[in-house]
Amino acid sequence: MQQKILTYVFAAVVLAASAAVASPVYGTAVEPSDWTGSRYLGPGGGLNSHDGKSGWTCRENSAIIWSIIANANGTFTYNYYFTRLLDEVTELIEISHFILELSPGCVVEGQSDCVWGFRGSQEFREDWNSGGPGNSNPGMPGSIYGVKFDEERSQYSFTSDRIPVWGNFYAKKGNSGLWNLGLEDISSDQVLHFIPRPDTFVPGGEIPEPGTMLLLGAGLAVAGLLHRQKQA
Repeated sequence: MQQKILTYVFAAVVLAASAAVASPVYGTAVEPSDWTGSRYLGPGGGLNSHDGKSGWTCRENSAIIWSIIANANGTFTYNYYFTRLLDEVTELIEISHFILELSPGCVVEGQSDCVWGFRGSQEFREDWNSGGPGNSNPGMPGSIYGVKFDEERSQYSFTSDRIPVWGNFYAKKGNSGLWNLGLEDISSDQVLHFIPRPDTFVPGGEIPEPGTMLLLGAGLAVAGLLHRQKQA
């Protein structure tokens, strides 16, 4: 009987751990294996778009590619590229501006102490949004707290002392917009719906995933009950 109870307890905790693993990924740390990656416009690619007169984002295979490098001094170099695959040839594409989410607290009175080294015009705000009827950010489905790189480029690079976490972006070219699906629903449990962006430090080193902590707790609890059962 006791063995059955232990089995049920362990199964319940494992199910709870599975549910925790499937929890929203927004704001969670990006594993080093994902410090290089991409999202693209197309089925399962993780991006959505607003098609304006320029016709840029209506094409599938428009993509954002990133590469994050950990530097020896404890900082990170963030690189983002905008491309399109045309006839099996990857082409860099220039966009009008690029808005990237930052962690709350990074932006204070229009300035930031967690992003530097970008050679060009940039602006920090707490409420980047669609801009209303002026279409400054056409089709933008949600607000972003962060930085706007206001340059017509295909590559955006900067340095930060903040670790990469999953977040949002928006890019504009002409009258078209491109963004990650997580900007439409930050509660999404799909990693493919987000891209890496800078966040605050994680104090005390890496924090175990909720699912890992639950499984560890389950194992310890069951081991303790079995030990007491043997002693009885």
